[in-house]
Amino acid sequence: MTSATDQRNRIAQAYVAAFVQDGARRYIANLDTRVDLFAWGEHVLPVTVNSGATAGTFVCSARVGYIDYTREELRHFPDPRLAAVLGLVVSALDPLLALCDIDRIVHVSNWMMSTNLPVNLDGTLTKERTAELVGQFPRHVLAMRSLTWSYSAGLMAALEQAGWTLLPCRQNYLVDNVAKQTLRKRDARRDQALWDRHDFDFAELAELLPNSWTDSGVI
Repeated sequence: MTSATDQRNRIAQAYVAAFVQDGARRYIANLDTRVDLFAWGEHVLPVTVNSGATAGTFVCSARVGYIDYTREELRHFPDPRLAAVLGLVVSALDPLLALCDIDRIVHVSNWMMSTNLPVNLDGTLTKERTAELVGQFPRHVLAMRSLTWSYSAGLMAALEQAGWTLLPCRQNYLVDNVAKQTLRKRDARRDQALWDRHDFDFAELAELLPNSWTDSGVI
């Protein structure tokens, strides 16, 4: 019987092959990156490689994540005066991140989604895998997004011991009870109100048609 890991590895290989063949912009309109595979124990992981040019989206760009994404969120901040002050702080950090060449970066286990699904990587291999990545990309920052203590505590501890630095990023919501913890939220209620206006039709997606993704992207 095929294991879940084998299935996931095959998906990763097909996923990366599509990006290599067609280019990132065919699937994510505002993304520029090079996609490859990297082995970590029994897992085969998608890896994105950027060498300083603007990636276009936070899924491959630390600068977009910390600067552009934050600016976008500040537009919706409830306190305009505090938002203005925080905006000045963000603007001051922007040239500093540029000076650090923060977008010369390799993201490991990056599925190029807003939140990458957790994978149970063997923490005992962290020093070995880190050394291999540093050997391949000696001038790049190494990164792994969407880690949480709830699902990846062992790996995060191993990464710290191997010299990685844990940095806060966008908020991830961990939901055990969808009806109780999600559907009662403000945004869910607003979405339901829009749906109840009957301005939309529901249809099952049978296939991805040519150009069906060209207008989509993530900040």
